[in-house]
Amino acid sequence: MEKRRENEPFVYEPYGDGPNSINGRKWAWKANLELNAALHWDKFYKSHQSSFFKDRHYLHREFPELLIESETPLKLVEIGCGVGNTVFPLLEVNPNLFVYACDFSETAIELVKKNELYESTKII
Repeated sequence: MEKRRENEPFVYEPYGDGPNSINGRKWAWKANLELNAALHWDKFYKSHQSSFFKDRHYLHREFPELLIESETPLKLVEIGCGVGNTVFPLLEVNPNLFVYACDFSETAIELVKKNELYESTKII
């Protein structure tokens, strides 16, 4: 970013790409969210706990392949599992499912592990 000279007047560029423009502020805001995603999601889950998103009890109808019965467990990876609003409803309809649950937020993962339906043999 180019520094302003001492006697140079401040110029507001609302539609340019400089640091004082709408685009410049949007970029800084977006960069902050991306660089500190885990921190922001931790704050979100500390505030809302597990009461913000609703459980997704319809997914087995949208993806019937998740109900396939086999001798070996069906493995599922959920990236961005949050507090388990997808994982737990799917485990209720298919107990032969094994889930790798991942999330940015350590707080969300802790809430998954505190859920009464959590089983360490079914979710990692």
